[in-house]
Amino acid sequence: MGVEFKEKDNKKIAFLSGALKSEAVSDIDSPLSEYAEENQSIYLDFSNVPFITSAFIRLVLQLGNILFSKNGTIYVQNCNKNVKDVLYLTGISNVVVFI
Repeated sequence: MGVEFKEKDNKKIAFLSGALKSEAVSDIDSPLSEYAEENQSIYLDFSNVPFITSAFIRLVLQLGNILFSKNGTIYVQNCNKNVKDVLYLTGISNVVVFI
C-alpha cells in the first residue's frame, strides 16, 4: 500500500497501490497533499487499487480544495469498474477528470 511518484509521458504521476482504506490513506495523505501544494495538477493512477473507502474520498476532496484554489486539476486514470463506480456514486466524478 502506498504511493510512488514516477515520470511518464512528461508528467509526474502518483501511482497508488493497495486497498485505499483508513490505514493506507494515512500513509499517502502527506505526500499527496505536499505534491498538490507545490503543483498545479495531480495525476492519480489506480492500476493497482482494488477498492477505495470513504477515507480516500475525503483525501480527494482535500486535494481538490488545495488544487482548485489555484485553478488546478485532479486527473484520474486506470480505475477498475468498482473504483470508478464509487467515484461516480459519491459525486467525486464532478471533482476529477478521468483520462
